[in-house]
Parts: sequence; C-alpha cells; structure tokens
Amino acid sequence: MKYRIRPFGFPAYRRCKRRVAKKHLRDRAMYWRYAEFHDMTEDIIINDCSGLNVRPDTIRPIYQKIGKGKHAKAEVLFDVEFFGPNCGCSFYNCGVEPARSAAELTRRIDEIIAYWSSRDDPHGIADRYREIKESDYVFKTTGLEV
Repeated sequence: MKYRIRPFGFPAYRRCKRRVAKKHLRDRAMYWRYAEFHDMTEDIIINDCSGLNVRPDTIRPIYQKIGKGKHAKAEVLFDVEFFGPNCGCSFYNCGVEPARSAAELTRRIDEIIAYWSSRDDPHGIADRYREIKESDYVFKTTGLEV
C-alpha cells in the first residue's frame, strides 16, 4: 500500500517514515487491521465486543512513542478507544470489527442465547440478549436491513 493509512481518520503514524511505522505496526499485527478501517470517518458503525453494531459517541486515538534520540517525537497509533452506548471498547484489545448485517447479528444473538441457556448462567447473559432481541436493538441503532 502506497497511501498513508488513516484508520477512522487518524494517521497511523506521525513524525516518522512509513517503513519505520510499518515495522512497528506489523510487530503488533495492526497494519492490516488499520487498513481495513482506512478513511472511515463519517457515519461510523462498528461491531464492538458486545457482538452488536454500535455508533460510537466519541473516538479517541492513543499514540505510542517509538523514536529515540533525535527521532524522539516519532509515534505510531497504538490503539483507538470507542465510547458509546455499551460503555467503552478498545480497537486493540476488544476485537472491533466492521459493522455486520442484521441477519448476521440476529444469528449471533441466537447463538449466544442458546449457548448460555444450556449452561449455568450466573450473570444473566442469556436474559440480557433475549431483551436485546425483543427490543429490536439491532435495527434501531444501526438502521441496517435484514
């Protein structure tokens, strides 16, 4: 890729050469994940760690310094934090994905309900996802069609 990757509109690196940034991002296997979200800036819908599509209220980049000596200001995008209706989510730790279709989300919710209904569920996960399914949350928040 010859262009400068900008996941969610944030530059993937600052004040360093592309090859240096690419090395650091590839060490963490983030280069291609960032490329998947390249220039996604308007009307962002992500699939967060709850397994549902959400529109984040705020998105905050976190940069890490990689340079030493005269290159001490070089930084790469370490993580992107999302804050929204389901609290907060981290791009690096939570496994944020592109938005899924309503059919995929409905299938995923059914799988979660089936899994937790067949086991001891002390936290009420199956009940929570039943409420989500009955409230049509998937369609109200994203507007995605089945």
